[in-house]
Amino acid sequence: MQKKIAETFIFLHIPKTAGTSLWKSIEADFGKKYNILNIHLIDKKIRAGELPHYTGDRNTFLQQTIAEVEKNTKIDLMVGHYKFGIHQYFNHPAKYFAFVRQPVERFISQYYFLEKSKKTVTQHQEMLKNIHSLEDFAQSPQFFNSQAKFFTGLSENALNQLSEKDFLTHINDIYNKHFFFIGITENFDQSIVVFKEISGFRKLSIQKSNVNKSKPASSTLSPNIISLIQNNNHYDNLLYEFALEKFKELAEKNPPKELSIIQKILQKLPF
Repeated sequence: MQKKIAETFIFLHIPKTAGTSLWKSIEADFGKKYNILNIHLIDKKIRAGELPHYTGDRNTFLQQTIAEVEKNTKIDLMVGHYKFGIHQYFNHPAKYFAFVRQPVERFISQYYFLEKSKKTVTQHQEMLKNIHSLEDFAQSPQFFNSQAKFFTGLSENALNQLSEKDFLTHINDIYNKHFFFIGITENFDQSIVVFKEISGFRKLSIQKSNVNKSKPASSTLSPNIISLIQNNNHYDNLLYEFALEKFKELAEKNPPKELSIIQKILQKLPF
C-alpha cells in the first residue's frame, strides 16, 4: 500500500481470532504513514471512565467519533470490536476484512480469556456473572454464534429466524458486497501472506499478541461439553465452512509475488 487508499479499510475484529496480532502489527508498521482509528483504545478509555461525555450508547458514540475525526482527515483504517454495519457511518466507500476461527476452539478461548481477565476488567466480570464453568458458558445464549453475529450484525434471535440456506445466502451477499478479505486463524501464516498481497501491506511483519496459554486443549474436554458448544453455535459452524471456501479462492487468485529466500534457492538448484 504505497499510496493513500481511496476507501477506508475496516478491520472487523472478532474476539479471539488472532486479530490482536494483526492490528498491533499494522499499527506498529504503518501507524505513522496512515490514519488509523483504533476503537480498542477508545473502549479502554471508556472502561476506565476517562470519557465523561460517553452516554452508554456505543453505536451512537462510534458514529459521532468517526464523524468528528473525518472533519479533519480521512480515516484510512479502523480497527476494533464492532459488528458489521459500521461502514454506514462513513460518507465514502469502505471495505471490511476479518479473520474467523474454528468455532469450538474460539468459544473455549473466549471463556478462558474472560475468566482470566475478569479480575481486572469490570465489564468481563459482569459478562460472567452467574457463570461458573465452561459448561455454564456453553449454555448462555448471549455467547452463542458470536462470529456470525459480528459478521452479519444480527442478534441471536434474528439469526434463529434464518434457515441454513437463507443464512448462507445472506453472508455470501455481505461478503461479496462489503469484504475484500477473510482469513482463517488456523491458517494464520498463509492468511497473512494472502492479506499482504490483497491489501498492499506487503512489508507487514507480524508479532503475535494476546495468546491465551492457559486455555486447555479441546481434546482434553468432555465430549458432552464439545457437543454442547457445537450445537449452540450452528451459525458459526456454517460461517466457518463458508470462510474456508472463500479463503481458498482468495489464496488461489492471489499467489505471493515475492518468493521467499528458500524458494529462490530451490529454483536455482540443478535438479
